Amino acid sequence: MKDPTMTNSVRQAWIRQYNKRFRTFNGRVNRLFSQGRAPLDAEFVEFFDAWFAKTAAELLGGNWQNSYVAEAYAIGILESKIPTGIAAVHDDTIKLLQAQVRRDLDGVIVAAKTMASDKVAKGALNGTAKATIRGEIKDRLSKVGLTRSRLIASTVTPYAANLAGINAAEIAGDALGEPLKMRWITRQDERVRTGHALRNTHTYSLKAARNLIGEPGCRCRVEPVMEADNAKGYKAIQAEGLALSIAAQRDRKYWTVQAKRAEGYPG
Repeated sequence: MKDPTMTNSVRQAWIRQYNKRFRTFNGRVNRLFSQGRAPLDAEFVEFFDAWFAKTAAELLGGNWQNSYVAEAYAIGILESKIPTGIAAVHDDTIKLLQAQVRRDLDGVIVAAKTMASDKVAKGALNGTAKATIRGEIKDRLSKVGLTRSRLIASTVTPYAANLAGINAAEIAGDALGEPLKMRWITRQDERVRTGHALRNTHTYSLKAARNLIGEPGCRCRVEPVMEADNAKGYKAIQAEGLALSIAAQRDRKYWTVQAKRAEGYPG
């Protein structure tokens, strides 16, 4: 079964951007340890700490990930089939998610820096060759930094889409005067966790659904369930002019979805 959240294009683009940035980081590590004949001493260790922090801030810091979060969220609203318009809950949720992603990546950078600095310091004490230390640092950047960063993208992308659907369902439920429920849909392949497979097609309250989504690497989707007894009211909501305006959302700088596909990613 294809990605039930329809956010695979966002996730892949986000991961490609991580790959690109960490390749650049590794290239700079190569140059740092290949240039000059500076001795591997206490002064170099101190310099490396400052260099690593500066390079990480340049390549990985900032708000460049915000667009991926917003795109995934936008797709979640579209896939919910619930026309909500621009709602404060959407703005707030996107900002909270974006802030969480920045904190998560900051944690990745700190972990990678700690390990890299440890390699340099121990290398200086043990008289290890710079080429060996360079390889160890690149290994840590790949196995710790890049791997954990990819997990951020793989987790947050469907999570953002699912939160969008839950928020849309909550808005519709308030308008109907009757709460909607969410149906759990798995990817239906051998990688689905047993606990998640047991939830497949089951329905949950909005609160329960919020608590169930967002596990690391989870690819499942929760979709709004329109019960027969509120279908008429739902159609009335559509008729009252709450149809989603993609053009208006684009004017808000975070809505760039066209034909349910994400576009406009950073280079």
